[in-house]
Amino acid sequence: VLPFRNRSADPESDYLAAGLTATLIERLGVMPALAVLPRSLVANFAASDESPRSLGNRLSADAVLSGDITRAVDRLHVSAQLLDVASGRTLWSASYEQPANGLLFVEEQIAQAIVDDGVRLRLNAEQRRRLVRHETADPQVFDAYLRAVYLCEQETEAAYLEARAVLGPALERDPHFAPGHVQMAATYAVMAVDGLQRPTEAWPRSSRHVRLALEATPDAADAHASAASHEFFFNWNW
Repeated sequence: VLPFRNRSADPESDYLAAGLTATLIERLGVMPALAVLPRSLVANFAASDESPRSLGNRLSADAVLSGDITRAVDRLHVSAQLLDVASGRTLWSASYEQPANGLLFVEEQIAQAIVDDGVRLRLNAEQRRRLVRHETADPQVFDAYLRAVYLCEQETEAAYLEARAVLGPALERDPHFAPGHVQMAATYAVMAVDGLQRPTEAWPRSSRHVRLALEATPDAADAHASAASHEFFFNWNW
């Protein structure tokens, strides 16, 4: 999943493109038949002028997903294309129009279309459930989550603190939103590891949000990874 491009005149919408990229990687990554490259391998291509096919070859990928986001006033336009790297053939493409806060629904539609129409996977009932699972039905909560993901990728103390400020009200609106709790936990964990906050302050707060995430979604892989970080860095349970 290559970084989506923000085609809006407003750079404030960059978080939508970054967030859509991240959430699609996470959603598609739960499919056992797909080996989806992690964000760390594709993030550096956000400003690249290379073609999707060229980038796919560099990444040794069979297929690449690329796309654009445009937000204007109260509307959101998203276009996406899935390309076969070897042949250069378009496997699937589509465009979506939604209200400005409708990215929550676009992300699910793209993931389903890629699986069903692009790579044509046959899913069992459990795999289908995980693919279409909504962690929240509140577009405002999802929007706040995308902002927090984008902020945390900046890896600065100010950005981590701002991400907490954004996530706090969102988790009050939907206290069962597991990805939001995982992201909140990450702000505490990273600041503790980076020496920006006392470990005895930060790790218990991180652990609380990890616990809430696992209560909401017991099979959330990133929540289990966060719990392991707590054991490793704070409890020294190597």
